[in-house]
Amino acid sequence: MNTFFKTIVWRNDPDFIADLLKALRGIRVVHLTGVDFTVDMETFYTELTDKLGQIIPADEDAMTGSRSKESARWTDIRYDADQATYFRHSATQQPLHTDTAYTSYENDLNFFFCRTRADIGGATTFFDGEELYRILKKYEPELLDKIEHTIVTFDKGRTERKAKPILQMKDGVVWLNWNYFRVSEQNTPAAKTLCDRFHQFLEEKIVKGGLTTPVILAPGECVFFQDNHILHGRNAFFGDRALIKGALNFREAEVSGHQ
Repeated sequence: MNTFFKTIVWRNDPDFIADLLKALRGIRVVHLTGVDFTVDMETFYTELTDKLGQIIPADEDAMTGSRSKESARWTDIRYDADQATYFRHSATQQPLHTDTAYTSYENDLNFFFCRTRADIGGATTFFDGEELYRILKKYEPELLDKIEHTIVTFDKGRTERKAKPILQMKDGVVWLNWNYFRVSEQNTPAAKTLCDRFHQFLEEKIVKGGLTTPVILAPGECVFFQDNHILHGRNAFFGDRALIKGALNFREAEVSGHQ
């Protein structure tokens, strides 16, 4: 069974939520298609995700990462020429990363739903943590050992900070914590050098090797992903592009491998 990627078509029937939940707990990336793009997207996905779990307010300040006490439910990931110095609002390629690398919280699942598709390009790209581990173990065992046993601090602004290894294998499950552009200045020189090396490995071997899985969302579509177990990035694009980002925790059985 493929536990990395699956496409599911929306069905308006009583069994759909249970089927979707089963997929989300066992499959690391789920692409939801077949949603009527003419409906109000925020209302549709508010109702859907409330049935899937407990929403974690995902909005944050693009510069500081801080969240207000009444943080909004969603984060907009849209092109804005006036704020294009931030990946969130740029049209450039975004390197592979995990969203919660620097955050003060964890969650089971992240998701993007599409409001506006780019004219050209703009795929969200995914790379499975299990495949990353297999490649490193076979071809770069020394690098694997270092990223498993070196504590790296990631931060953003004054409130968001996390320190842990980039990759951990726990009970046969790969856990990832990585964002090259959030590597803290407080890290040791050796840790910073390691991060430079791992970033180069991902860019030169994984991204340029064409090993990622691209997903271009049409308006109304959504992609759900287990942020702690995969890496994701973005291809550069032309034109406007707007995705809405959210995060949630499951209420009942937790995602496969979650501790």
